[in-house]
Amino acid sequence: MKRGITLGMILAISAICLWGVKAMVRHLFAIDAYSCRFDTTISDFHKNEIFDFVNTNKYFRMASLDDLFLKVKERFKIIESIKAYQSASGVLRLDIKTVQPKFVLNGDYVMSQEGELFGKKVFSADVLSSCKQVTIEQLDLPDLYVPGNTGELPVFCKEIMRRLPDESFDEYGIVLESEIKNYMHDKSNKKFSILFNGLYVPDEKILVACGQLKNKLERENRFNFKRVKRWYADVRFKNQIVLCKKKRGR
Repeated sequence: MKRGITLGMILAISAICLWGVKAMVRHLFAIDAYSCRFDTTISDFHKNEIFDFVNTNKYFRMASLDDLFLKVKERFKIIESIKAYQSASGVLRLDIKTVQPKFVLNGDYVMSQEGELFGKKVFSADVLSSCKQVTIEQLDLPDLYVPGNTGELPVFCKEIMRRLPDESFDEYGIVLESEIKNYMHDKSNKKFSILFNGLYVPDEKILVACGQLKNKLERENRFNFKRVKRWYADVRFKNQIVLCKKKRGR
């Protein structure tokens, strides 16, 4: 009997000690608050949204770091990676790195270097000012700022943007229409454009040749022809440039 009482007491004491240890661990590792440090890519408004989401969700106070990272990245697609540093005061600092934007599409959407799509207002204006501008005709995307909304560009658009030389975005306004007909409108001369397709995307050699053709038209004063609205260098055919024109009234 005494042995039974002793065993029972031992089990009870063990249970109390185990509970005490778990409580102590929870106290030691519980998060009292979060601080967030962001890179310069993200907008101030979106920084505040992420900060509020992390600090107002009581579940995160006891969640594992892996679970925290997963849920935050699921909610905010712009986040590429998170690193955490906990202080003795119970404040967990999150260092947040975001994806890098590369293209601004139709003035409203942003495509990252990895090909992901985002709403424009999640990025800082300073970062977007250095992105390449592209117009895509008949682009129909949802509000990508709404959590859970995703969008996908046609494959030919991604491929063309990937293959075009970087300097072409500085010299031309890129307008993507279809797999067989797209435009590069010269920024220095609104009467000259390059017509191309997804199969023969202009490379640096072709762009140099088109520039020489434009210079020739300028020397011959053809851009002042009143009946001609625009001159096109058609490069949709392999190893050749076909010069054509669009007359006014057509």
